[in-house]
Amino acid sequence: SSEHSVPLKQAQQRIRRGEVSVDGTVVTEPRHQVVPGVESIACDGSPVPAGEHSFCLMHKPPGYICQRHPRDPSVYDLVPEHLRRPDLAACGRLDRDTTGMLLFATDG
Repeated sequence: SSEHSVPLKQAQQRIRRGEVSVDGTVVTEPRHQVVPGVESIACDGSPVPAGEHSFCLMHKPPGYICQRHPRDPSVYDLVPEHLRRPDLAACGRLDRDTTGMLLFATDG
């Protein structure tokens, strides 16, 4: 919700100051990875609710298709295990040999 939204720079500063914890452990590195829906986040001791949707940005290498496919190498094979969800979908498509940024989202 918007009451928990803060600008990126402010969020990074709060993390570096030790105001944020993940599963009760203080985190001071803004790049710390969190598993949505599994790990709990708190700021100054107050729980921060998990967002409803997940997003993932990837630089697609050549040789991968943008669909789920059991036999061909797929960009879904490159998504880190902890971010994989059945409703995660690539937004748009790049040809097999095209490289570039590819956004994944769970918001349909």
